[in-house]
Amino acid sequence: MTSNNTNSVAIRERLGAYLERTGATKQSVADALGITTVTLASKLRGDSQFDLDQAFKLADLIGCKVDELRVRPYA
Repeated sequence: MTSNNTNSVAIRERLGAYLERTGATKQSVADALGITTVTLASKLRGDSQFDLDQAFKLADLIGCKVDELRVRPYA
């Protein structure tokens, strides 16, 4: 598994927990990030990456630090 895919899994898990905990939808998350649900799905699959602004918004939204969205390969 590549680092991007590993990071995508970590983000998907955190986002899934957030959605379950709050009852929010992927549409509401996409809206908060200023992207479409198609783009959100692409980023969650690891096809593309969140830009820095999106990463900070996502971290704020789900209640974590930006660096917690990234899985370090040596961790």
